[in-house]
Amino acid sequence: MLKMNALKGKIWAVGLVVFLIGISLYLRKEAGKSTPDEKATDHAHSSKNSKSEKPQKVSEDIPETNNQHPTNRASLKDAHKFLQFYGAPENSPFRDLVYLTSVLQVYTSHLKGQTLLPTDSNKSIVEVLRGKNAKNLEFIPADFKYLNSEGEIVDRWNTPLSFHFKNINQPEIRSAGEDRELWTDDDLVFEN
Repeated sequence: MLKMNALKGKIWAVGLVVFLIGISLYLRKEAGKSTPDEKATDHAHSSKNSKSEKPQKVSEDIPETNNQHPTNRASLKDAHKFLQFYGAPENSPFRDLVYLTSVLQVYTSHLKGQTLLPTDSNKSIVEVLRGKNAKNLEFIPADFKYLNSEGEIVDRWNTPLSFHFKNINQPEIRSAGEDRELWTDDDLVFEN
């Protein structure tokens, strides 16, 4: 029985690594895509400036979290980095959902069966990600600006995201999109 649990843990860890590699490859692929308008803007910008600009470096200064265990630092740092790009103008709104899903995966990897994500509301998910979990770990930094006054994660249009759980700890995340109404044609949906 003990060997079986250890094997399940290893299989789960390998699955998480494969998922994170997949997200990384997806994001690299998406970074190369641009709309015709963006290409025209990029071309106009590059013709004005003959020097190529270096990409902006991601800040290494990630806020410390309360009750943080040293072995958890790297993954917490990764979760905070994902959220640094949430809502960034150079990224697509869909990519925001991918970043948030990555944060949920980091949460799941740290609390391996100790605490499931709550399934009742956006607000309760945020509470768990802000430190109300078995290890008191904060996966959402204190300065994360995409929280509304009710404590819910919002999209770029300041509309709360919808979480629908098809599997435990693997929600479908839905943004209402530009029209700010859920279940319309412009909704953005990411499911793991």
